[in-house]
Amino acid sequence: MGLAVATYSERIVMIAQRIEGYITEHPQAADTCEGICMWWLAGEPDGDSLEDVQTALDYLVEAGCLSRVVHADGTTIYARGKPN
Repeated sequence: MGLAVATYSERIVMIAQRIEGYITEHPQAADTCEGICMWWLAGEPDGDSLEDVQTALDYLVEAGCLSRVVHADGTTIYARGKPN
């Protein structure tokens, strides 16, 4: 049996595309979910919830577009994924 593939809503995919656009323009950027919501997606009229942004980040990590690093204090940082 193959692995189950998660299905994401159009809204989550749109948020993920905006995050990808930001990381393409700022390849050294790294931040928490809260920071990404506040700074990377700032000025967007949608008012994305932290939950939706977190789901989009999970999607991008699964796709290999972003990496996730959890620090000793529990802070999770997202950054550009490692090239294959």
